[in-house]
Amino acid sequence: MSLLLDMAVKADSSHLFPTILITSDNRFDIGRLATEQTLSESPAHVLLSESDSTKNDIKVFRVATWLAHIISTGYIPTGTKVEIGNVSEILQINPWETARLGFPLRTNEKFSRIVCLEGYAAYGFGDRAWKGAGMFKVQMPASRRHMLTLRYADEYVRPDVGVLTDLRRENSPWFRDMAFTTHLTEMFYWHENFTRRMAARRREGAVFMENDWTDMLETSVRIAVGKEGYGEPSHDYSAQPSFLYSSLETVFRLSWNERKIDRHFQRVHLYNSNPVLFINYGLGSYRFDNDDNYHLSGHLGVMVRQRANLGIGGTLDWLAEVGLTLGNTPLSRLHLFEGNQSYAFDAYRFTLMYYGQYAADKYLLLHAEWNGRGCLFNRIPWVQRLRLRELLLFKLAYGTYDQKRTLCMTDNSTTSSLSVPYVEIGAGIGNILRIGNIYAVWRLTHHDNLAPWWAIRFRLQVET
Repeated sequence: MSLLLDMAVKADSSHLFPTILITSDNRFDIGRLATEQTLSESPAHVLLSESDSTKNDIKVFRVATWLAHIISTGYIPTGTKVEIGNVSEILQINPWETARLGFPLRTNEKFSRIVCLEGYAAYGFGDRAWKGAGMFKVQMPASRRHMLTLRYADEYVRPDVGVLTDLRRENSPWFRDMAFTTHLTEMFYWHENFTRRMAARRREGAVFMENDWTDMLETSVRIAVGKEGYGEPSHDYSAQPSFLYSSLETVFRLSWNERKIDRHFQRVHLYNSNPVLFINYGLGSYRFDNDDNYHLSGHLGVMVRQRANLGIGGTLDWLAEVGLTLGNTPLSRLHLFEGNQSYAFDAYRFTLMYYGQYAADKYLLLHAEWNGRGCLFNRIPWVQRLRLRELLLFKLAYGTYDQKRTLCMTDNSTTSSLSVPYVEIGAGIGNILRIGNIYAVWRLTHHDNLAPWWAIRFRLQVET
């Protein structure tokens, strides 16, 4: 008899699914089992009762299934109608809260297959304040996926995270604003600019509608109203007080020959070698506390993401994005290029750029990473046993903004335009000990600021 576990587990910053295989083979004396078997016992029951090792295998199977559920969904099964999670909300370390302890819960299929209740309460020890969120989700009675979500949240948000930013890591069950490795190492980088820039308190009520129209086309519509503020007036957003806002966001997602898995209000898009296209447009209005006038703005963004299979030449992961903002908008609602002041490499953040260092109302960015899959290392005797991977990367950002149309913008802000393209290149070795990559990264432009022009970074990643 053989026991086999085959679970799909999400890899860090990747859309492939590595496989965990747990196998065990046990042999039995079939003749003896046949003579000792009673009418009340099935052959399977006799097999299980005859082998302690088989019982142990079943325990391993259950534990592995439990762990795989946490890794692939971000929720901890309890055996009841309620699960613990999302696990990313249990403990967070950041400069504006120091440490945040949360208690997140979600109902599962045992409670209802068409309704899901989810929420969390969290306390920040640094700001000594409670935060939280609550969601009500319902699956409409239709042959395709049509899901309605009501959500209210009072929490800190990162100004450099937008709709398309989240969609870059749409398969991540835990974090979407940055890679898991980046979150692990971010807490060790305490920097004054970092502390001041990334603390936006937002209280928001929103309605989401997610729809499948064909096997290729998905859409989501989000209507939100809320208030956003930045706490102390000493940082770069000193001239931007709290403001009220309302917004409408629409996203079109178009893919070809892509497999999808739905697991209780969670969708996972399985790997395919074809490009995935995202189109995002939105409208918004803003009113600052010290202003009686409402200001209107709109934005349009287009993003293409692909993992191209190059055969014996390995794979090429690339993402290209362009965007445009119209009208008057707060500085925090421009496109803030995603910097990275941690000691980790992040596929979709600029390695040697500070947080909030550059903003744009018209922008272009490109992330590309080539993985040789051992096309060179596998030809070297002895080295081939290590199964190392060759890595090359290229990152580019370009964009400008009109300061006159940026609400409450002041001359003393350190956030600037990228009238000269920002370019990073790098090389690395992947699949080290099967769990990590090491990169050497250089910044080719913008050497006139305090950010480093080269660095060594690492990433935890399971080779797939």
